Amino acid sequence: MGRRRIRLMQAMPDGPEIVGVNRSAERRAQVEKEFGIRTFETLAEAISVAKPQAAFLCTAPASHGPAVMECIAAGLDVFMEINLLGAWYAEAVAKAKEKGVKLFISSTPVYRREMRYIADAVRGAPVNYIYHCGQYLPDWHPWEDYHGFFAAKKETNGCREILCVELPWIEKAFGRIESVQVMSGRLTSLDIDFPDFYMISIRHEGGCKGMYCQDVVSRKGLRRLEVFSEKLHIFWEGTPDSLAAYDLGAKALKPVRLYNDVVQDGRYNANIIENAYADEIRAFFDYVEKGVEPPYAFAEDAHTLAVVDEIEGI
Repeated sequence: MGRRRIRLMQAMPDGPEIVGVNRSAERRAQVEKEFGIRTFETLAEAISVAKPQAAFLCTAPASHGPAVMECIAAGLDVFMEINLLGAWYAEAVAKAKEKGVKLFISSTPVYRREMRYIADAVRGAPVNYIYHCGQYLPDWHPWEDYHGFFAAKKETNGCREILCVELPWIEKAFGRIESVQVMSGRLTSLDIDFPDFYMISIRHEGGCKGMYCQDVVSRKGLRRLEVFSEKLHIFWEGTPDSLAAYDLGAKALKPVRLYNDVVQDGRYNANIIENAYADEIRAFFDYVEKGVEPPYAFAEDAHTLAVVDEIEGI
């Protein structure tokens, strides 16, 4: 994620000067060569020497809390990747207010045009939806052993991570989650100590209802959504060219085109596009420089984490 953020910021016409931080000398050398930036072994050294104005925290979720507090103490505005553990949120928000710095939390699907289209389409009338989101855990980062990856750890497991990715946009589209009923279990022989699938019945405020299956089992990585009511029927397979709506008059399924240009990284699944990541970075700079409130905030994320805790039975 750090390399993705660097690449996207360097592509911006008014992009910032960037320095990197990583404890691994090998990773620092790789990034220096690939992007032509200075790097440092520790955050403290980078802050002392480079005197940055803001920090992008692209580390594993379990490390976010201490790093955020260190950045706040140094007076840095903070962009934080998706977080899975929020016990430190209240302290961080209070300290940030005291220091006069801004905290921004990533929720990339909120910036996807497909999600905004769906939210606009269902606004004002209850709908039902069926959503399946899954990918086999070892295929997430095929270039490394999954045992060392944070998504294989119980406290930051893959199902928890994707729930934290998906639930924010789901709530924005269908309403605040009112209640959940959950069935979970194991289908794989993976060396993990958490359920590899969840089947969740969701009731939203306002009347929308959903059936959501989240797993780290599916051998073909997928997002598959169907939204239906008496007056609409929407289908989406997770990719920019797969969104379609049923035309009631013509009695035919018609594609919905929302992108003129789609940017993708071939190392990742086809349902991951770079456009939303770039839009999210711009939203952070708009928040820092112009005071434009982001569409997703720490208070909302605290609610998301509480819902995920309930789903996991924590």
